[in-house]
Parts: sequence; C-alpha cells; structure tokens
Amino acid sequence: MDIDTLYEVNKKVRNEILHHHGEILNAASPYRALIEAITNQMEDKRHYELADIQIVRYENDTYRFNILSKRALNIFHESKNTLKAIQKCGFKEGNLNVNFYQETVRRLMNNENLFTCIHKTMYLKVTNVSNTYYHMGHIQSLLEINTNFLKEIEAMTEISNKQIRYISPRGNDFQEEYPENKLAGFTHQILNSLKTNNRATFMDVLLNGYSYIGKPIPDFFLNTFTDDETFKTIGCAFIIGVKSSTIENYNV
Repeated sequence: MDIDTLYEVNKKVRNEILHHHGEILNAASPYRALIEAITNQMEDKRHYELADIQIVRYENDTYRFNILSKRALNIFHESKNTLKAIQKCGFKEGNLNVNFYQETVRRLMNNENLFTCIHKTMYLKVTNVSNTYYHMGHIQSLLEINTNFLKEIEAMTEISNKQIRYISPRGNDFQEEYPENKLAGFTHQILNSLKTNNRATFMDVLLNGYSYIGKPIPDFFLNTFTDDETFKTIGCAFIIGVKSSTIENYNV
C-alpha cells in the first residue's frame, strides 16, 4: 500500500526470525516469520483487496525472487492455525533434514499440491522408519492444508476439512476390528493404490477388508470416483485413522 506499511511488515519478519520465543533459528524460520507477518497484516487490513506480493530472499549468497500470489495468500491465511501445528515437524533422510513447515510453504508458493509429501510421510510412518519427528495427526494437518489449496484452485469441491475429520476416525474404527497381523499388508496395498491412482485396486482391498470384519463400506468412499484429488484425499484421511491409535483433535 505504501512505504511505511512495507517497512512495518519487513520489521515484523525480522523480529519474528530473531526473537521467536527464544527458539533456535532453522531453515524454516524465515518462512514462518514471513507468513505470520503477512497474515497478521491481512488481519489488520482486512478491508484492502489482496494483491500479488514479490518476495526477495537472500539464501546461500544468492538473491531469490518469488511471487507470493493472491491465491497463496488466501491459502496461508485460511491455514494459519494448521501451519502452526507443523512448525517443529519433519524427518531426516540421509544427510537431508526435511521440515514440514518449510516444505509446505515452498510448495504452495510454487503452486504445487502436497500429495507426494503426504504420501511419503505416511509411508515412513507405516514402515516404522527412524528419524521421523511427527505423528499421524501432523500428517492430517498437511492434508487439511492441501485441501485448502485444492479448494482455492477449484481442483476439488467434494471434500471439506470437516469431512476429513469425520473420515479419519472411521479408519480408526476399522483398525480396531481388523486383525493386527494383517493390518500392515492392508495399509501397504492402500498406499500403493493411492500412489498409482488405481481406484480398482483400492476398492478391491477395501471390499476384502470390510468383508473380513463383516461390515459394509462407508458411503463416503463412493466419492473416490469423483476425481483424482478427492480419491487421494479420502484415501489418505482413512489411512491416517487406520495408523492412529486414537483420533483426537489434532489441530493443536
């Protein structure tokens, strides 16, 4: 809007990075500070029309330029509380440390969905890989942020975050009745079908699983035939429940 506002936002970013509750600085700190400063500004200036923002970052002795689109701003604003839930989450892969917050913001700034990240984090948990610093509730946070992204780009209209919070406990219900020694195989088959977009295999595995426990498949699985994004969202929400010992309010 003006130079004074630009200065104030930049100062908030700096203060967030240097004085964020005494935490140790890490790669996600600038991203977190940037998003919090901008979303707070949006709250203060709610009556102004959103516009694209050019971001200039200095990393590894190089200036990097990004356009933070109006669409991305809306997603960050909508996901503000959920983003806070994943600030300290991540995993280590070889010498590479992957932080949920940094990876999420990077992908959204590049207009990318989070499905590959969600699938990978679920796979690491399902296979009990070490050096994973998160639980299934944090993956649900990623799924809800991704749903906000898909809604914003109008790629998915059938599923809401409220429905995700309904589907996950149904996965937990299934897990309590299905034999524990068969659960790993069931989960792997579901994850593989989600990765390859194979609805036929997905439904076959579900039919066999629910037949085994003598119960009908929940109606929400019919929506998996709507589009790829809805299919993956429902499948991921269900597996989050299957791999959780209990389903609670994870947005904390």
